[in-house]
Amino acid sequence: MPDAPAPDPLRTAWLAFTEVTWHDPAMAYDLADLADVPVDDDGTVDAARLRRAVRRLAQAKRFLVREAPAYSAAPTGPSGAAVGGGRRRTMTPPAMANAALVAKYPALRR
Repeated sequence: MPDAPAPDPLRTAWLAFTEVTWHDPAMAYDLADLADVPVDDDGTVDAARLRRAVRRLAQAKRFLVREAPAYSAAPTGPSGAAVGGGRRRTMTPPAMANAALVAKYPALRR
């Protein structure tokens, strides 16, 4: 069974970097200028230079950066009207029915 290729430490560090959220991290990696980001023999990546490369790409190609959502996770209060529309009644329901009948039929006004 053939051995799997060793993972690229620079690509792994790029994908694990969470300061910027990309729409397509693989495309962002392909477009980034990573020539000045050194990788040691043991696979350690210089985090400061990687951060600079990420920031340069994020400023140059803003369309690759996924922005934070515009909504807040905290609730802001009720989103609809109160039950009943918030209207206040000045008469009880039977009195309202009686007043409506009196208004409609003048003969009831005695």
